[in-house]
Amino acid sequence: MIKRFSSPTSPDNQVSTRSPSIIVFSFLASPITLIGFGILLRTVQYAANPSLWVDESALALNIIQRTYVDLLQPLDYGQAAPVGFLLLEKFVSLQLGFGEYALRLIPFLSGIASLFLFHALAKRCLVREAIPWALFLFAIASPLVYYSSELKQYSSDVFITLVILLAGIRAREKNLALCSVAMFGAAGAAGIWFSQPATFVAGGVALALVVSCVVRKDWGGAGLAGLAGTVFLLSFSAEYHFLIRNIRLDYFLEFWSRDLMPFPPSSPWHLYWIWETFILLFFFPMGLALKGMGAFSFLCGAISMLKRNRDTLFILFFPALVTIVASALQRYPLRGRLVLFLAPFLAILMAEGIIRVFEMGRAKRLSAGVLFVVLLFLQPLADAAVNLRYPVEARSQLEHSEEVRPVLWYIRDHWRQGDLMYVFSPSEDAFRYYSLLLRADFREVIIGENLRKGFENTYRKDLDRLRGRRRVWVLFSHVGEDRGKGVNVERMVRYLETIGNRQDQVRHSGAFAYLFDLTVSSETEKQGK
Repeated sequence: MIKRFSSPTSPDNQVSTRSPSIIVFSFLASPITLIGFGILLRTVQYAANPSLWVDESALALNIIQRTYVDLLQPLDYGQAAPVGFLLLEKFVSLQLGFGEYALRLIPFLSGIASLFLFHALAKRCLVREAIPWALFLFAIASPLVYYSSELKQYSSDVFITLVILLAGIRAREKNLALCSVAMFGAAGAAGIWFSQPATFVAGGVALALVVSCVVRKDWGGAGLAGLAGTVFLLSFSAEYHFLIRNIRLDYFLEFWSRDLMPFPPSSPWHLYWIWETFILLFFFPMGLALKGMGAFSFLCGAISMLKRNRDTLFILFFPALVTIVASALQRYPLRGRLVLFLAPFLAILMAEGIIRVFEMGRAKRLSAGVLFVVLLFLQPLADAAVNLRYPVEARSQLEHSEEVRPVLWYIRDHWRQGDLMYVFSPSEDAFRYYSLLLRADFREVIIGENLRKGFENTYRKDLDRLRGRRRVWVLFSHVGEDRGKGVNVERMVRYLETIGNRQDQVRHSGAFAYLFDLTVSSETEKQGK
């Protein structure tokens, strides 16, 4: 019997010759690492537990004060949210309480689940080399991190968008088999009740499937996709009839009027608005400082995918197209947190574009592609580092940081019999929420007048109501937005200092309070007399 010896160079005995740098890069670029990093960023932001800002507080009051049935009616305090999201929030608050952690749990879990769903989407849409770039973009985008721990529906919008996109792509992969189309129809019809932009996503994906089938002359598939679209339309019609038509949409559309697409574009400014809105998408929701480079990689990716996989491009792009049409009809804004749900679409095409940039750089100089990527990711990486070290401060770069909780905690601990609280009008919702949460019994409270109209003629009269009181706490928060609407908080404080004496103060990020003795005029007012 001849004993066989394997060659030292055979696969069985060959030792890996990969360098340590390649091994490290492979580990860093692995889905487990990238998803884990995304989970870490979102968990740190959630665990920091910053105070609810005014919009969160307003929504929290609706959830706390209403029954399940009452949540089907238009909300108070200028709020609107999908009914499915509200009912889930109500259920969680009844089980876990109405603290910040409980109220933000649904957005947090949506943000975590979205990472896994996005990885599944990237595997179906991209070549293997592009998947890590897409995951990296999605994991570290600061808007996605931030909204994963805010009591609003925008994080769950992204989650629902991914569910519908994956269901649509699966239906396409199954050649629109009846079972897969039924699952797609169910996902879209249900998602519309949990997410406002889900209507655009479900309708856009259905339209993309119809167009792809018509191009291939697959009339049976087109009919099934059209049937799914009809189901979405019926679901939206039911939601509109029972819920949406009762909401004062004119109020919200007026609030977001500057973010509605001007149509038809009849001036150079309108064309500039369209271009600027497109560029701004790469700052929000993608978190890129170099927005032009992000737009370039996106356009390269769109061209590449059009050549490589047109059907997938249609599924990704048509929801955005339907959203643009809705904005042109003055029904949906195209900027800010309302377009967070477009992040998966943007990240996929940007990753496709990054690979194309590397290929172009390889044809000339590899360093050009590397430099492009380094510059593109420099700011998002810096934002991620700030989020890990200073999570509360990092929030203020995107949205309002209003630390009302520690301010009211301080006032509660220093409250005396006979004290009076004056609450700056925009601070009212946060004050009411934290008074409940902290079980603070502020016996005498005056809510300030709305000073946005006629500030100069109103603020002194409003503050003069406080004269003659020895201890008056004056609470301010959400002052930045009102400053742009003619409200000057600094002038209000200066006036208080002329009619009384400041005794104490407490300041935290975006919120502050002063204690005044208004029983006697200050030296400044006496000199004025």
